[in-house]
Amino acid sequence: CQVEAPEKTGIQDTDFCRLFGNLLENAVDAVKDLLPENKPYVKMLTKVKNRKLLIEISNPYSNGIQRREKVFYSTKHEGFGIGTASVAEVVQRMGGYVVFNTEEGIFKVNIFLPVKTVQ
Repeated sequence: CQVEAPEKTGIQDTDFCRLFGNLLENAVDAVKDLLPENKPYVKMLTKVKNRKLLIEISNPYSNGIQRREKVFYSTKHEGFGIGTASVAEVVQRMGGYVVFNTEEGIFKVNIFLPVKTVQ
């Protein structure tokens, strides 16, 4: 975990909680049943660059990810998952963007949020 962020970003605490809570819960759920030889991990990087807050979380996974276009289906219950949809809603409302990517058994989310100078 590497977190570098200013104390004041203009982003509400509740929005931070929705972002990190949903993403970290998904990441921990994905790695909790991996065998040690699969080298389970959750990586998180947060920093500000060019007046944008960058958040990147990545982890390996073994269960099949079910996705149709931009909608992820839950691996915990029937229907679509609300975690990634909630993240996308917060990011869009704040004028940022989010990219979910799966490649070679790694799930990665990148979030870019504008940082407002708060005094």
